[in-house]
Amino acid sequence: MVIRSRKAFAANHIDGSVGIELGDQSAIHLGWILPWGSSITLIGESHSDVVQRQLARIGIDHLAGAAAGPFDEITSVLGHSSYPSVDFAHVPATLGDDDVILDVRRADERARGHIPGSLHIPLTELLDRIDELPQVRLWVHCRRLLRERGEPRT
Repeated sequence: MVIRSRKAFAANHIDGSVGIELGDQSAIHLGWILPWGSSITLIGESHSDVVQRQLARIGIDHLAGAAAGPFDEITSVLGHSSYPSVDFAHVPATLGDDDVILDVRRADERARGHIPGSLHIPLTELLDRIDELPQVRLWVHCRRLLRERGEPRT
């Protein structure tokens, strides 16, 4: 688990890692997407007791490991990847013919507005429905992006 902002994670992350942006709901989101009993290693630019406290609240009391330091140094040893991110104004120009928009928001968030043609699998159901994901490039639509558009926080 890499603790970085979503934009920093998109630009440079460790191959195969899960990025969580530190916030009030970080541990809850992690609990939704990782299978119970998974080994977790925290990686960030600095050590944070806040993260470990949040994880303990959802029953993760033991970490497999932790690393802190300049992220470029960590990724140079472990291997790294990146992926593009866009704001909603640029989505139509960015999508390829086979690309799919995956909406991971709750049903009530989607009911207030969604991108036509998007696939809806709420984040809380993603692990159980992972086989429903098409084997194409996915663009993930989440609540955070809606806030960037200036919509009210839900």
